[in-house]
Amino acid sequence: NPPLHLTAIKTISITPVNNAPTSIEMISYNLHESTPEGGSLIGSFTTTDPDSSSYSYELVAGEGDTDNSQFVISSDVEELQTVEGITYPDSQVYSIRVRTTDDGTPPPAQSFEQVITFTNHIAPGLPATISGFPTDRAIDEDTNTGVLSYTIADGDTDVCSASVSITAKSSNRTLVPLSGITLGGTCANRTIQVTPTANLSGTARIMIYVWDGPIPPAEGNENTHVTRASFLLTVNSVNDAPTISNISDKATNEDVATIPIPFTVNDTDTDLYDPGFTITGSSANETLVPNENIVISGSGANRSVVITPALDQNGTAVITITVNDGQGGSASDTFILNVIAVNDAPTITDIDDLAINGDTNTGALPFTIDDVDTAVGSLVLAKNSSNLTLVPLANIVFGGSDANRTVTVTPVAGQYGTAEITVEVSDGSLSNSITFLLTVNNPPVVATNLGETVQEGGTVTIASAKLSASDNDNSADQLTFTVQSVPVNGVLKKSGAELGVGGAFTQVDINNSLITYQHNGNETTSDSFTFNLDDPAGAGPENVSFAITVTAVNDAPTAINLSNSTVNENIPIGTNVGTLTTTDVDNGVFTYSLVEGDGDTDNASFTINGDKLQTAINLDYETKNTYYVRVETDDGNGGVFADSFAISIVDVNDLPTTRYNTGITVGRTFGIVIRSINLQAMDQDDASATLTFTVTDLPDYGTLKKNNVGMLVGGTFTNEDLATNKIYYQHNGGAEIADSFSFTISDTRGGVSPVTPFNITIGDNRSPEVVTNTGVVLTERGQSIPILNTSLRATDPDPEDTVLTYYLTTPPVNGDVLNGGAVLTVDGSFTQADIDSGKVVYQHNASVFDPNDDFTLMLSDPRGGIVVGVVFQIRGTVVTLSSDTLASGSLRQIITDAKPGDEITFDPSLDSETIVLTAGQILLDKNLTISGPASISGNHANRAFEIANGSTVQLNGLTLFNGLADQGGVIINHGTTTISGSTLRGNNANLTGGAIYNDSNLTLVQTSVIENAAVGNGGGIHNAGTLTIRGALVRNNTAGEAGGGLYNEGPAAIQNVTFYGNTANTDGGGLAQLAETLAVDSNTFVANKADNDKNGSGEGGGIYGSSSATTKMINSLLADNVVGTAKKEAAGSITSLGYNMVKSPGIGSFNATGDVTNKDPKIGEITSKPGELAIVPLIARSPAIDAGTCRMVNGGTITVDQRNYARPVGSDCDMGAAEYESLGEFYYDDRDPEFIYNPAWNQTTVVGAFSDTLSSTPK
Repeated sequence: NPPLHLTAIKTISITPVNNAPTSIEMISYNLHESTPEGGSLIGSFTTTDPDSSSYSYELVAGEGDTDNSQFVISSDVEELQTVEGITYPDSQVYSIRVRTTDDGTPPPAQSFEQVITFTNHIAPGLPATISGFPTDRAIDEDTNTGVLSYTIADGDTDVCSASVSITAKSSNRTLVPLSGITLGGTCANRTIQVTPTANLSGTARIMIYVWDGPIPPAEGNENTHVTRASFLLTVNSVNDAPTISNISDKATNEDVATIPIPFTVNDTDTDLYDPGFTITGSSANETLVPNENIVISGSGANRSVVITPALDQNGTAVITITVNDGQGGSASDTFILNVIAVNDAPTITDIDDLAINGDTNTGALPFTIDDVDTAVGSLVLAKNSSNLTLVPLANIVFGGSDANRTVTVTPVAGQYGTAEITVEVSDGSLSNSITFLLTVNNPPVVATNLGETVQEGGTVTIASAKLSASDNDNSADQLTFTVQSVPVNGVLKKSGAELGVGGAFTQVDINNSLITYQHNGNETTSDSFTFNLDDPAGAGPENVSFAITVTAVNDAPTAINLSNSTVNENIPIGTNVGTLTTTDVDNGVFTYSLVEGDGDTDNASFTINGDKLQTAINLDYETKNTYYVRVETDDGNGGVFADSFAISIVDVNDLPTTRYNTGITVGRTFGIVIRSINLQAMDQDDASATLTFTVTDLPDYGTLKKNNVGMLVGGTFTNEDLATNKIYYQHNGGAEIADSFSFTISDTRGGVSPVTPFNITIGDNRSPEVVTNTGVVLTERGQSIPILNTSLRATDPDPEDTVLTYYLTTPPVNGDVLNGGAVLTVDGSFTQADIDSGKVVYQHNASVFDPNDDFTLMLSDPRGGIVVGVVFQIRGTVVTLSSDTLASGSLRQIITDAKPGDEITFDPSLDSETIVLTAGQILLDKNLTISGPASISGNHANRAFEIANGSTVQLNGLTLFNGLADQGGVIINHGTTTISGSTLRGNNANLTGGAIYNDSNLTLVQTSVIENAAVGNGGGIHNAGTLTIRGALVRNNTAGEAGGGLYNEGPAAIQNVTFYGNTANTDGGGLAQLAETLAVDSNTFVANKADNDKNGSGEGGGIYGSSSATTKMINSLLADNVVGTAKKEAAGSITSLGYNMVKSPGIGSFNATGDVTNKDPKIGEITSKPGELAIVPLIARSPAIDAGTCRMVNGGTITVDQRNYARPVGSDCDMGAAEYESLGEFYYDDRDPEFIYNPAWNQTTVVGAFSDTLSSTPK
């Protein structure tokens, strides 16, 4: 073998490094006076550097910097200059330290420092002056300033003499080198012209120096003065066009692309890799060379182009390559491409392989021929056959003309097989050919086609005895039946899968019983499908029909229909509900019956008569509004079908009637109250409170009154009027012994009862009389006072009326009336005998400050004699702070008189007293602080405070109770309020917010919200503004709707809060979150209850989060919260941020890091220490201890617990609102972990028998 030569090319990149400057030189100039003005020239600097030309200079501290403070360096002219007010003596030697820094090309910049010493000389005489020197100016890149003129003068030196010389300097020698500055002129008239470096832009300060003697450092220059002038030259950037190298003319053969043609490009001010820098090619002859066939490649400066001529084209094309810098600059190069013509072979189109049946021919098979450089009429065709026995050459015949030709192939009769047929086309020197395979087939035949028979709805397998094909040159698996039309009344299947049009099966499939027909059950007697039969080589018979005969069977019914399923309530038994009909494909005579099964619940309430469903009981909507029956239909031929129906009962209005209509007995000339025990209305389908009595006939011998006003025919009254003693009959004193009046009762839906009488028996009777009513005196709060006959006594003139009864019509406000120890309510009663025996007592409420009270009685004898409006008074002699009084003035007045920003502080002596608000709520409409301790009562009539919009209020150490309002039982906040160290207890709201309603900005700190109630939402608090809670107890509050403790629909953050024992009738026993965003940080939810009324409408015993709000929870504890009676701690949309403990299982929201579910947290009973908020404590070995996190929802860190104890105590925060507080050193029995002993308890007796031995090691 010849030797191998390998060549390897390795590219070494050399990265330039910026060299530091090596020295600094200063030319020292002479002053012409010892105290020059500031900025006078002392010297100028130059730097020695191998690779930079622009520098900056500065005076720096260091060795040799003795005189730095007496000079400054001008930043733009590289000069050392004087400082204003400093004297520079002649021949003084100075030392300065100078640093020079280059322009940082390439980065980083390099510096050099040098100490320079020089001697100052004060030259005699005057320096030269410069006039008319050019001002600052700007020119474009690649131009010059032109010749600029100025003049010089010197008072003691001839400016035409050789003693006067001028030098120049540039602050940017890269942009303007010294060679670019041309000085001209003579004597007084001088010129300067500046030519910047080509293709550069920027700024440079141009300076000239006029010398009137030898130039330093030449000898004898001590008497030389120098004068300088300068202007700033700005060179504007101008785009430079790119360049392209010359490309010589090129040549290539027809249909052959050129090799890559190299060329180079350049641009002095545009990056060659910039996306805007583009190179394109174009052709002056796009027929020969389309523009898209010019492909340019490469990068940077080195590029190449490949040109591909169009197929079968030749000639010349002018090619232009254009480079564009994207900024308006472009360049191009043009060259000629010669495409040299070559001969092309003729072309011929393909003929597909085909199969024909024996004893036929192919027909004329079309093909086309062509030649790009030879006339088609001059092309010659040739033929060949690979099987001359089957197809002799003579049986291959060409036809057609020009480009469109045909070939017809006729096999020898009776011959079968294959032959490759070749057709060739030639232009005399080059040729082309095609070959196709001809298969001559012996076609298959249908040997058997007897059809099949199947039962209606049945399935039959099509056997080979009923359908078969044969072919003497193909096997059974090669004979294919292709479906042309499918059965109409059934389905043709292969191996269980439906065959559609185009579906196929083979004779082997028939032989293997894979082909079936399934009838659809319709009442039809025949069906069929058609097929084509093929073998692999060609077609056999087409559209062959296979007949199917269907034999009928009985079809069971498929549906029962009931013509009507709605009836009115209370219709007669035996009423037709509806007519029954049956759906059955083959019809018949049907019988119906009620049968057992699904939906047969109320079969016993109906009967069937023929095809009619009839009622068997009285159907009452109020008892049941939907009934369910199951009916079966039988077609008499063994076919049955059953279905269930729901019968809806229409609510027909029931007429109202009387529950009580006892009549009354009244003494002659007397009046009597008609009470609800005498007359009362009722209605099966309307509430009794909605029923109305209408008077139709008045009494004949007396007057019927309502609220002491005589009634007329058409006058109305209600059950409520009877219950509150507003209806009264007054006899007119006549001799009659009976009277009556009549009435109807109407409901809210238009029902009116028949006219009904109310009977009145009249007898001789005299009314009783109250002979003593002195009231009683209360001497202390909470006092129990017997009501004796010395205070209240009645008599009756009729001796037979031995029992006189007092009925309570208006109870006392500040206490209770008791009879025999039982508290009386409205209509409660006691007798004169009860008074005489000391059973009747007034009990004052000790929590109420007001000692004054009263109640109203009605006195009655057994025969209807009455005395109404008996008022019994209780009057107090207690010396206390009554009626808003606070010290020497009222709280209301003090607040009114206070100035914005004042603090109101209660006298400590008032700590045990209560301020009762008797004149309504107090409006806080200014910035105030109110500090207790103090107790303020809303007197069960109004809230304590309303904070106005725009006011900032601080409430400290207050107990606010017995408030009542529609919203916010004791506080409604429209301002910015902070409540700290306070208790809100026993307040009520008719609508929402039992204690507080907030629609602005509220903060609670170390505050208890206890035993408040709201008819609607938020038993404790309803927040519709911004809420912050830091340490709170929310306990035993009740909501008629949602949010037993807190109902939230504003942005809120609650930290270290215990929700305990709160209830709600709907969602969120402890807390309901309905809108905005709520952050729950280290809270405890225990023993709260949702769905308190157990009507199934509530969720979330502890907390409920609506899907339309955002609820985020971290490090909280939920235990023993229920919904109805089922344990369910939380519900709704709650996002856990981790470290929450949930006692009950199945809480899907709590699956974040650190979450624990279905685990007993081991908590104790709620408890408290004096001066602290009550907590639910963790007991020893609780899994919540040190298992939580001190992290908050907002990412911050929580540092105290609910009681303001520091947390964590241990490795991390405990879960819930309170950190675990150890009760001492605990020991436990290893074998009985529930037995715990604490030595601090100092127990000497253990109750119960224990056989285990206590371990000696603390656990």
